[in-house]
Amino acid sequence: MAVVPAQRGGGLGRALTLGALDWLQRHGAEQVVGITQGRNWVTQRMLQRAGVVTEKTEIWYHKWYR
Repeated sequence: MAVVPAQRGGGLGRALTLGALDWLQRHGAEQVVGITQGRNWVTQRMLQRAGVVTEKTEIWYHKWYR
């Protein structure tokens, strides 16, 4: 999920997250696991405010090929 820079900070990401979590719960999901970049503290904070619990943090390195 992503929100374009011009629309960030207005609660759209939170609304999408809460809507997705609600839909998953209504459809029987017992556990939801999400992953984001460790340096993406804005998203981590938004998820925490939406009630998502941070289970662990890890450092992952990526190699991008063209």
